[in-house]
Amino acid sequence: MKTFSSTSVSTIRQLRPCALHRAFEDTRSLSWQRITSNHALGRSKDSIKRKIAQKTFASLSGSPTAQVQPPEVEALIFDCDGVIVESEDIHRRAYNATFENFQVMCPGQKDGVVEWTEEFYDMLQNKVGGGKPKMRWYFGENGWPSSSILGQRAPETEEEQVLLIDTLQDWKTEKYKDIIGEY
Repeated sequence: MKTFSSTSVSTIRQLRPCALHRAFEDTRSLSWQRITSNHALGRSKDSIKRKIAQKTFASLSGSPTAQVQPPEVEALIFDCDGVIVESEDIHRRAYNATFENFQVMCPGQKDGVVEWTEEFYDMLQNKVGGGKPKMRWYFGENGWPSSSILGQRAPETEEEQVLLIDTLQDWKTEKYKDIIGEY
């Protein structure tokens, strides 16, 4: 059995959300009926929790067949933004800081750089999931923006659109971490 070191655990924490989502789906596939039936067969709740943790850590490690012994796990918490901590407004503020930093302006915009209000972001987050898809949707609706990323011009190719979105999302993620660190 493989045991994760603290370095491995910190690497897992940095995995892309799609890996975490895959792990969540894998764990969710262990239905409560199965857990209940295991408990009825004499398996303790601790052994059942350990099995779920092992499957989750195996999935996160990228080797679904690996036998993985996680560190002493009391619980696994799966969270979406805004469920355990109201973080959506922090994401919105990080996007707005990103748009300001890169002077992101959509065609025909009269009020300077793009700014997402609380009301608009509430609608947007319920309509489009994920940071890159949110921006791609917004720019599709409002025109691809000029920005300092491309020398104050709008992207002309799909590759430039990808560069713009990737750069904005990366900077936004770091800004989000900075804002969270202030609390």
